Amino acid sequence: MKSGNPANDRQITNGYYFLFSFACLVLILGLLFHKSFEPGIIVHSNDGPLGAISSKSAAVPYVYSGFWQDLNWIGGPQPSATPSLSVTLDLIFGPYIFAKFYPAISLLILGVSAWLFFRQTKLAPMACLLGALAAALNSDYFSIANWGVAAQPICVAMNFLALAAVADLSTHRWPKIILAGLAVGMGVMEGFDIGAIFSLFVAAYVVFQAWNTEEKAPSGKKLGQGVLRVAVIGIFAAFIATQTLFVLYNTQIKGVVGAGQDPATKQAQWGEKTQWSLPKAETFQILIPGIFGYRMDSPNGAAYWGTVGKSPFIDELEQAAPSNPRAAAALKQGGLMWRFSGGGIYAGVLVVVVSIWAFFQSFRGKNSVYSLPQRRIIWFWAIAAFISLLLSFGRFAPFYKLFYALPFASTIRNPAKFIHVVTWAMLIIFGYGVHGLYRGYMQDSAGKIQSLRAQFKTWWAKAPAFDKGWLKGSVFAIIAALVAWGIYASKSSDLEAYIRSVGFDPEINGADPGMAQRLASFSLHSVGWFILFLVLSVITLGFIFCGLFTGPRAKWGGLLLGLVLVADLSRANLPWIIHWDVNHKYAGNPVIDILRTKAYEHRVSLLPISVPDPQVDLLHNLYKYEWTQHLFLYNNIQSIDRVQEPRVSLANEAYRSTLFEDQGRPKLNEFLREWKLTNTRYLLGPYMYGTNNIVDYLNQQINPGKTTFRVLQPFNVVPKPGYPQPKGLTDFTAQTNDTGSLAIIEFTDALPRAKLYSNWQVITNDEVTLSTLTNSAFDPHQLVLLADAIPAPSPANTNQPSGTVQIKDNYEPKRVELAADVKVPSVLLLNDKFDPDWKVWVDGKPATMLRSNFIMRGVYLQPGQHEIVFKYLPPFGVFYVSLSAVILAILLIGFLAISSGKPEPKLAAEKKAKDSAR
Repeated sequence: MKSGNPANDRQITNGYYFLFSFACLVLILGLLFHKSFEPGIIVHSNDGPLGAISSKSAAVPYVYSGFWQDLNWIGGPQPSATPSLSVTLDLIFGPYIFAKFYPAISLLILGVSAWLFFRQTKLAPMACLLGALAAALNSDYFSIANWGVAAQPICVAMNFLALAAVADLSTHRWPKIILAGLAVGMGVMEGFDIGAIFSLFVAAYVVFQAWNTEEKAPSGKKLGQGVLRVAVIGIFAAFIATQTLFVLYNTQIKGVVGAGQDPATKQAQWGEKTQWSLPKAETFQILIPGIFGYRMDSPNGAAYWGTVGKSPFIDELEQAAPSNPRAAAALKQGGLMWRFSGGGIYAGVLVVVVSIWAFFQSFRGKNSVYSLPQRRIIWFWAIAAFISLLLSFGRFAPFYKLFYALPFASTIRNPAKFIHVVTWAMLIIFGYGVHGLYRGYMQDSAGKIQSLRAQFKTWWAKAPAFDKGWLKGSVFAIIAALVAWGIYASKSSDLEAYIRSVGFDPEINGADPGMAQRLASFSLHSVGWFILFLVLSVITLGFIFCGLFTGPRAKWGGLLLGLVLVADLSRANLPWIIHWDVNHKYAGNPVIDILRTKAYEHRVSLLPISVPDPQVDLLHNLYKYEWTQHLFLYNNIQSIDRVQEPRVSLANEAYRSTLFEDQGRPKLNEFLREWKLTNTRYLLGPYMYGTNNIVDYLNQQINPGKTTFRVLQPFNVVPKPGYPQPKGLTDFTAQTNDTGSLAIIEFTDALPRAKLYSNWQVITNDEVTLSTLTNSAFDPHQLVLLADAIPAPSPANTNQPSGTVQIKDNYEPKRVELAADVKVPSVLLLNDKFDPDWKVWVDGKPATMLRSNFIMRGVYLQPGQHEIVFKYLPPFGVFYVSLSAVILAILLIGFLAISSGKPEPKLAAEKKAKDSAR
């Protein structure tokens, strides 16, 4: 129904198109994630699993005012929550619902944002819908959403919105440019360094767009306008991302090992910072999903066997192996990190084919279906995709070194992140491709349809040389793919040998003897699926070229394109979708029950002793992958282990390397000092060591003359009830048993979490402090070392009982309350990591926090009864800056939505004058 007002009619039409596209996205994503609607089922998450986001330290809104991770190592700062879209979803839904639907919601947001961009760019409705589906189902973004970093697809969505805001600046120019800046900044809030990478390309596009207008003005003036727009976008991007930039600098750059920008530091960090590079051969994954497998733990031959994440140490060994027998021998040893990847980069056969068609179509000049500005846009994004692809190769090509030389570019650990820009650019070109197909072959009616053969024959007789050449080239590509498939199949034995050589050798790595054969077979079948969808894509385009879907029949052509697109991408994406049963995944056990009792009073670790016992091997894997990464977090159990620490602080590095490591290889007796100083009271390990009880061995060999180790509770690792044949570590649990092969071992000599000292020593030189801490004559139970000057202890008091201190039961990660009964002037040592953002109050009055034992917290106390409170209080004002920018963005969106149907006075007057002139 038309209203008679063109602006209103346009809004109504856009509304219908949007609702239809939105419904398609919801339906398809709902079907793919249908299991999420079942009670107790959540989506797998490697990064930010339910255990992590439901822990006290990560609770929203608690984490808005600062994020102190207290569950790993001795604590440490993490980027605090910002008023981003992801955190807002967590706040609204809570951890459980958030874990169920976050990946699907993020992909829905991405699809909707892509639709808005294509629509604002004035592409055909068909292009908007198919572009939205291609974006939401793209395997690059789909896989990372299901890996647990769904904030990254939202980051891409925000940059789509930024492009949408600047797509048409004929009205409300500056509000739209400001909104674009806020969208770019929100992308940084969601994607961190990925958002920063995307912002570079948005900036380049805005300058290009200003130049690429048809208005008559000098190029210099156009470029100047573009630079001005970029400056405004940058200001408002920084405005909304103020908190993110502040906390990232303070937690991920400042005081972090390898963050220095001097040439020597950057060169030394090259191997580590480029470990996650994309091998050039693996770009085939853009066209063929599963050719290198999916996740590392995917079943049925779908495990990833590529080399993304390959340790640079292996590269060094491979280079030295031909002339160095020791290097060759080291390559044949197990334990090397050949890969670590949880994402795919498949774009879809139809997306690639249509994008290539659009690219070649753009070079037809006046015969092209595109206007000159549109052709230039296609060229811009093709160049952006090409540059990004070269950079994504990282250490496997020379190009990334140019980017790495830029200031702070070395803080990005993952060159393969540039592949997200490749995907983004390809999606944009695909949208223009569908638009070109519609405009060139579908929008005008071609009369009555003949039989398929007659229709094709009639069209072929009059078809342009370009269309004929395209179809001939497509047929040749299919034949070439079939030949390549045959050659690939004939080399299956060589492929299996290669797969065994990169970490799947049964004799070296303990891999399943049939694993290499299954991986090669799956890869071969993946090529077959690619060829099938290549054929379907070419046939579909052939139907469109010959005029089967013109005029009123265009919608059937769009439907066929959509079916091929959705079928291909949905099939390819299914292996990425993994669901967990919460009650099964996070089921407790007696060992967890013991460890979580007043967990803030002790830390836990795995005893670094291995014995030839399957129970011990099971425990090591269960502890490493299930307990520390899931159950411990879910139950707020504090572990001394570092589960994930990509950026190591200088203080942590100095403390560990000085105290506990000998050329990178920890020794058991050095672990003893670590456990003692860090309040590590409980150790998990074997009950027996050879013929001896494990505690006898530890007491006699590690801590001779003392009985500081005792078995607290024996246990075994057993299958969970109802899972007699476990398929993975999730299916195992612990069962207490007085004759168990494993044990919770209590280390009674560990320092308590909080302790009073009547004797202390001030050492302002950190090297001397670290040396003293390693000295066997130093007794940490009797003396605490301080980096801050306070009055020396009275000799008369140093041998006197200092009193007692207790942590109150209302413990929180960012607030620790203690009650102390102090007999003589004392230093209270709290064995949690020191950070200048921690403050301390004694009896309600601010006190000076002391850096103790190099890395711990302390406070000086006079005799008497005292209430002590430690609070983590990082600067909070930046949160309000970002929040005010979010409010501004909402107001701008409202303003543009309300005013979109109203012509601006100036434009209305111009229109009236033109009408009068007619």
